[in-house]
Amino acid sequence: MERLIKNLGCSYDALIANKVIDNLPLQDLYEDGETLEVEPVPGVELIFWPETLRFEVIYITLKDSDNSNLPIYLGELPEPFKKIRDQKQVRLIFGRPIYSKDQRQLHGTGLSGWDTYQLEPNWHPAAFVEFQYRNNMQICKILFSLVDKNV
Repeated sequence: MERLIKNLGCSYDALIANKVIDNLPLQDLYEDGETLEVEPVPGVELIFWPETLRFEVIYITLKDSDNSNLPIYLGELPEPFKKIRDQKQVRLIFGRPIYSKDQRQLHGTGLSGWDTYQLEPNWHPAAFVEFQYRNNMQICKILFSLVDKNV
């Protein structure tokens, strides 16, 4: 997981050549043409910009929503992410988010909250980490994404 985070912004071909990911076919999973995706392991989705095949987002599902059958990531996350379970712990470790949404702002999404932080430069010099929360502000998804996507 750490290698994936540090390689955000690389091309699909470079990820394969550097053995960061296996040579899996990219798919338009959402059939909108806006992104191409690959699921290297259950619960992890890697998102690429279709025009350049630039690696832009890591989407990790830690808890399934009540109404879906999404696969859950059962692997280990690197420190400090592996011990964090809820918004209180996130804010204790990362401080005040640079961007946040509450349940009222996320009405209809099934989420109870969303916090965004800029990653420390030792992880990636130009990336965010986003925590999505469900019931009781438990983390359900973590996203790592480039600050300037689609560039």
